Amino acid sequence: MILKDGLGNSFTPSTTIGDGNTSFVHLIGNQGQQVMAASVPVTLASDSTPVHTGGTRVSVVFTPTVTSGSAYASGNQVGQVLSFASATRTAAGTGSVESLIITDLSAQSGSYDLWLFSANPTHGTYTDKTNLTINASDIVNFIGLISFSTWSLATSGGGVANSVPNLKFKLSAGTTLYGILITRATPTYTSTSALQLSMVISQD
Repeated sequence: MILKDGLGNSFTPSTTIGDGNTSFVHLIGNQGQQVMAASVPVTLASDSTPVHTGGTRVSVVFTPTVTSGSAYASGNQVGQVLSFASATRTAAGTGSVESLIITDLSAQSGSYDLWLFSANPTHGTYTDKTNLTINASDIVNFIGLISFSTWSLATSGGGVANSVPNLKFKLSAGTTLYGILITRATPTYTSTSALQLSMVISQD
């Protein structure tokens, strides 16, 4: 017996069921093969490198070296220039400061301003326990200011202040975000490592 499939191709069935009729499984199989043979070939990409879609959160911590046992004046810089390394995934990358926590083991609980820069402010002189004067060549890299004024004092004598600025930024180069911390009070620290700044950044 010679039959034709749905594409008009002739074939001789070789599979039968109990009553001698042609197996439909065989017929459908032949049609499927013909359809596959006539299909347009598809080329799959060989590059399996994952694509980053953003939204990675990282925590960056910096402990400035402060002066111990001697009171600061309001407006003084506290510690050296702060560097928050790996703030972005790529050089000259972008991100957002979601939150910032400052911890003071001396429980001084004064107000602070944190000036942030997209590049290392190297044109001026920025020294611990001196009044801040930002050089004009550094101010062009200023990206925002985060203020702290409300503190929670722990029973152990330490204190923390939290800010949620959601401050977006773009670095000029590299992956490090820079900052200068200014006191708006007259704190006296009990150790040179009394302060710690912990920043949560959402990387693009």
